[in-house]
Amino acid sequence: MSRSKQVSRKKFILLTTGGTIASVETQNGRMPGINGETLIRQIDGLEQLCKVEIRPVCSIDSTDLTPKHWKLLVETIRDFYEDYDGFVISHGTDTMAYTAAALSVMLQGLNKPVILTGSQLPMEAAGTDAKQNLYDAFLYGIRPEARGVSVVFNGKVIDGLCARKWKTESFDAFVSINRPLLATIENGRVKIETTAGVFRDAGISEKPQFYLEMEEDLCALKLTPGISREMVRQILMQTKGVLIEGFGLGGIPNYLEEVFEEVMPLRKEKGYLTVMETQALLEGTDLSVYEVGLRAKKELGMEESGRLTAEAVTACMMWQMAHPEKENILETCRTYLETFAHNV
Repeated sequence: MSRSKQVSRKKFILLTTGGTIASVETQNGRMPGINGETLIRQIDGLEQLCKVEIRPVCSIDSTDLTPKHWKLLVETIRDFYEDYDGFVISHGTDTMAYTAAALSVMLQGLNKPVILTGSQLPMEAAGTDAKQNLYDAFLYGIRPEARGVSVVFNGKVIDGLCARKWKTESFDAFVSINRPLLATIENGRVKIETTAGVFRDAGISEKPQFYLEMEEDLCALKLTPGISREMVRQILMQTKGVLIEGFGLGGIPNYLEEVFEEVMPLRKEKGYLTVMETQALLEGTDLSVYEVGLRAKKELGMEESGRLTAEAVTACMMWQMAHPEKENILETCRTYLETFAHNV
């Protein structure tokens, strides 16, 4: 793989977590089996780009990744924050968008880059995308504009709050939802987009905040036509955080109105959080348009996702419930994405 010469003495740490990028073929299917040193040795030209040290965090299929692993990542970044110019996380693709969103709210006020990447094929597979994606992550990371949490994949640099895996096999597995890309990478060149600095510059602090706690008692409830009233009631009664995937711009079907009228006051008393999202991939919710939405918003006091992805709302809800005394981060992130409503 030919690389254009790059001059940089920035120092990065590669945090490895397993995933497809580090997987090997076994008789029981692919599973993580390659360490960080082996990953790095496969990347031509990386030693001219920057200095890289390696620290394993875990070695698992990303399907098994949980908030306890997010906490490990945050602790590691916190402990080494002053020693490195940036952090690259090699990660499985299946839950990468969840981790990116979680780190976006757990790591606040960053003035350094935290970049997630991975691959659709293992590093040692023929025709793999792993080498290019990992190289591109560092290539973007050395840029002065790189800061905060992002996903680098298939030549795209995506805001950590806005990444979504939308393809299971193709190399262009990730897309940016409701926000322009931060940058694109092609033939060893990084093109920073004009909206890349929006909000991120405003969040920079000399003393970033590292939050470790996330509330895990959360359930995603997908509304389907004719869904059982009792099932909806039981979920609302038993779960602290409920993310409701509704239809279109969002709203509660009339036949479920009695259930929500009964349960929502109880949820508010307990400090539980209920948020409406949409099954649509783009453009988000707006509960102010239809009667079914207005009722949910005004009479039931339900919050909405706006233009945030389900992964981002999940992260915001987990953080908000763990830190009720802090700012309403769901509102903050929702307002942030409204900035780009006419740019996508």
